[in-house]
Amino acid sequence: MKRQAELARLVSAFADAMRARRKALGFTQEELAERSDFSTNYIARLELGASIPSLSALTRLSRALRVRAPDLLANELKPLSSSDVCATLMMPLNEHEAEYVLAQLRNTVDFVLSMRGMEQGNKHSTDD
Repeated sequence: MKRQAELARLVSAFADAMRARRKALGFTQEELAERSDFSTNYIARLELGASIPSLSALTRLSRALRVRAPDLLANELKPLSSSDVCATLMMPLNEHEAEYVLAQLRNTVDFVLSMRGMEQGNKHSTDD
């Protein structure tokens, strides 16, 4: 009986972690199913705790969710910081692709900072 309770707790924690990770990445169940090559029905059953993944399924899911498999078995999944999100999104990229994305990110940050400077300049000129 104790083993069944432990298994139920582990399955529930896995389901919660999987759902939280999927949502943190902005994936629908359909997108996760496509990325992991499972059916949407199977993804839904996993998130409900109605199915238990095999080790190979856990590996495929962790790759699709861009997380280590043990993290899906943790009792509590921490919210993702913006640097975690960036690192997670960059994981599947090769070096050339990552350099391109970083260049685009630098350009975007520069643009946002210049817009902030313009807004602050406008604010100061209207305060006079």
